[in-house]
This record gives sequence, C-alpha cells and structure tokens, in this order.
Amino acid sequence: MDMSRIIGDLAMGIPWVALLLLILYNVFQNALQKSIEAKIEIIKTKELQPIKNKFAEQMVLYKDELGKENEKFKRELDKEIELYKKELELNNAKTKIIYDNQKDAFKNIIIIMDKVIQDVAWSYDYETQIYKPLSENAYKEARDKIIGESLFISSIGARGLDNFIRVLGQIVDNPAYDIDCSSSFIEYRLDELRFILHKLKIYFRSEIGLVTDIIPLIDIELFNACRLLNIENIDGINPLFKLDKPPEQLIRNSKDNINTLLEELIRLANYLKGRTSIYYDSFLDAEECLKIITEYENEKTNILANKN
Repeated sequence: MDMSRIIGDLAMGIPWVALLLLILYNVFQNALQKSIEAKIEIIKTKELQPIKNKFAEQMVLYKDELGKENEKFKRELDKEIELYKKELELNNAKTKIIYDNQKDAFKNIIIIMDKVIQDVAWSYDYETQIYKPLSENAYKEARDKIIGESLFISSIGARGLDNFIRVLGQIVDNPAYDIDCSSSFIEYRLDELRFILHKLKIYFRSEIGLVTDIIPLIDIELFNACRLLNIENIDGINPLFKLDKPPEQLIRNSKDNINTLLEELIRLANYLKGRTSIYYDSFLDAEECLKIITEYENEKTNILANKN
C-alpha cells in the first residue's frame, strides 16, 4: 500500500491528522535510515577489523623482517668495506714499497753506470791515444750491482739494462778475447753507453711520474737491433745500420728506414733460429726486439689513423 496516497486521502478529510502523520512518517524514515546505516557500519567494522588487524600484523612482521634484512645487509656491507679497506691499505703499502725501492734502484743504477763510463773515459792515454780496457773485476762488479738493482724494473726497462751490460762487455780486458783498444772502437762504445744511460734516465723519470714518454726505450730497442745485426749477421750488414756512426745517427737511420730494419731483423732471426744450440740467447733477443719494435710501429700507425 502506498503510504503517501493514504496520507493524501486523509488530508482531504482531516488536515491536521495528515500533517501529524507526515511528520511521524519522516521521523520514522530518518530513524530507519540511521538504523540501517549504523547496522551497515557495524557489519563493515566487524568484517574489516580482522582484515585491518591481519594487515597490521603483516606490517609488523614485514618491518621486523625488513629490519633483520637491513641489519644483515649492513653487517655484510661493513664486512665488505673493511675487506676493501684492508686490501686498499695493503695495495698502497705494496705500491709505496715498490715506488720507494724503484726510486732507490733508479738512483743506484744511474750512479753505477755513470761511474763505469767515467772510469773508462778517464783511462784515455793522450800519449798513446788508446783507452785502457775495463778490468774484468770492475765489469763484474758493475754488472752484478746493476742486476741486483733490476728487481723493481719493468721487463722492457730491464732490456735497456741488458743492452748497457752487453755493450760494456765489449770493452772488458779479458785475455781470452782480442780487445780492440783503439781510440775509435772504445770511443764508439762509450758513446753507445752514454746514449743508453741518457735514454734510461728519461725512462726512469717517466716511471716515477715526472714525464710520460716511452720513446727512450724504443730508441734503445732500435739501437739493440743495429747492435744485433752488426754482431750476428754473417751475410753482411746494411751500411745504414753499421756501428761506425753515433747512436743518434743509427736511431735516425732506423726510424727513416724502419721497414728495411725489420726485414733485416726477420732475416737475422730466421738465420739464428736454425742455430739455436749456438746462438740461443741472440735468437731470443732478436725475437723480442722484433716483437717490441713491430708492436710499437703498429700502435703508432693506429694512433695516426685515428687522428685522421
């Protein structure tokens, strides 16, 4: 039955009764609405509260778990940082030891080389116009000291030291060998020794960070190539690379004719390769010399290509 129609019908007969009923109806409607809303809220609260409680519990567990993971991560991170710090301190200590020993070794090598050069240079007799060959004891003493100081020298730097020792060995007074004590022969050897020492000084400066130049060692290798060709090439030698000229001229000739020099080195290495029972050390030296010069030339070519 339609409540509003009933009220309308009553209003036709008794107006004040209809008004009263309308008021009661609205009051009842509002009360019913609030009651329904209250019940809905209670239902919501009852249904949602367990979910909220469970969510809150999960959040607490998650926070606890996250806290534990953070603590674990922090402990592991602290451990890694501590290990890294110890490794860094150890590497720094090693670097300092190597650096300090390198500086001392460089200084000692320069002093030894300079002294032995001066000993030979000052042995010149102006009356006879000949040099006094280096005594075998003096040679062995200088050689052993240089080798002893080479522990902290790079492998390519050590080759420079080896070349100095080889050239020095050519002017040693040894009865088993017929040493040419003429002014020109020993003078050429002295020039070569001074040349190697000069290049090694520049290299030593680069090793301690004063200059950044690898050219000095390449120059020594070019000189070594010429030296090998003069000593071991039984088929003759290209006049460009003969040891009858100052080392600086040999280096210029080598650089200006690098392909010819490499061809001569390859020919020499192939010759020595078949006779390693006799020329083993010379073969290894020639192979290494060829490798270093070839790598340097290839690197130089790549740099020029990238610039263009």
